[in-house]
Amino acid sequence: MNFKELVKAYEENAKKIVKKAEKGEQVDYWDLRTATQLLIFGVEEGLKELLSFSGCVSCKHSKPHPNYPVTLTIRSCELGLNQNNCNRYEKLEIEEETENEG
Repeated sequence: MNFKELVKAYEENAKKIVKKAEKGEQVDYWDLRTATQLLIFGVEEGLKELLSFSGCVSCKHSKPHPNYPVTLTIRSCELGLNQNNCNRYEKLEIEEETENEG
């Protein structure tokens, strides 16, 4: 996943949790709290801070964990590897946005 895809995935997960709560469906308190904070303060800044760490939280092969859909520090691997025996770590980079001229 690239950085923009990761941001979008977390935003979509947060919106789903908030919508469930608005419909009166049962949601985990901490998931709802985290989802609300992500939507208010933004996902991007939180993910940028984690890029200075090593491991899954800064790897381009990471994605939101299915059991913790809005927790930025818990991820799963797109390649199916676990952190203890991973040999495929690649730093997640923030893509520079370029403006199309003329």
